[in-house]
Amino acid sequence: MRFLASVVAITVLTPGLAGAQAGTSDGIQALIRGDYASAVRILRPLAEETPTPDPVAQFFMATLYQHGLGVRRSSVHACALFTAAATAPTILRRRSHELATSLHHDVPQLVEECQTIPSGEWRTPAAAAFVLGPEHSVTFNDTLLTVSYNGEQLAALRIEWGPGLRFLPIRHTALDVSTPAGTRRDFIEFFVWTPVKNPAAHAWTLMWSVYEIAGLRVVPVPGHRPLTTFAGAVPPTSSDDRALARIQTTADGEVEQVVQGSDPSVRIIPYPEVGR
Repeated sequence: MRFLASVVAITVLTPGLAGAQAGTSDGIQALIRGDYASAVRILRPLAEETPTPDPVAQFFMATLYQHGLGVRRSSVHACALFTAAATAPTILRRRSHELATSLHHDVPQLVEECQTIPSGEWRTPAAAAFVLGPEHSVTFNDTLLTVSYNGEQLAALRIEWGPGLRFLPIRHTALDVSTPAGTRRDFIEFFVWTPVKNPAAHAWTLMWSVYEIAGLRVVPVPGHRPLTTFAGAVPPTSSDDRALARIQTTADGEVEQVVQGSDPSVRIIPYPEVGR
């Protein structure tokens, strides 16, 4: 395996990997053995869950994310960790920069994100399940939104989250509408506190993203809405989010999204062009 050969070459050419924290070498050895679960168990806390992350652990944890070994494959995780490792004065600095740049070419939208991504523990929303109707349900676990409909199941949406984020409970909104026809429309709403790019500022922005469930399909409602800001080390774990943003029916029986936060707006959500 080309990936494993590269790891072996790095460890052979740089015995001890000067500057690595205690325990990192154990994680690397587990990786070389192919014991990826142990490698993740050892390396992830050193790379992601400490105020002083080990750049060597970040490099090898990034390779695990890049190839999906012991963890769910994630270009965002890999890019962020390679970028972080590239800023530290270790022997892996140049290689970390090369790999981060390579990911930028593969996924161009990561370029700006990896340069500005905040540090901090990676979190995902709490698992959730919603019954939309007979033989129609939605579950969310880790990063995957799965829809079940009329005996079929589809892993319809994978959402990549970043580090340092804080999530409010996922919300399901069901609305009975009369336009363009009498039916029910279902929306899944995510609320996430995002730290400002300068961690020293201790400020957060509450973002809102919405997806409509139409049969097996997940249809994104355009726009990730900034709702409000909060100054403090830790954002609130709950908020009156319906006062800030909501999905509701109009007098004409259509659906609209209403934002009353820092950038107020009212916008009709067109009926999705899919069957239920």
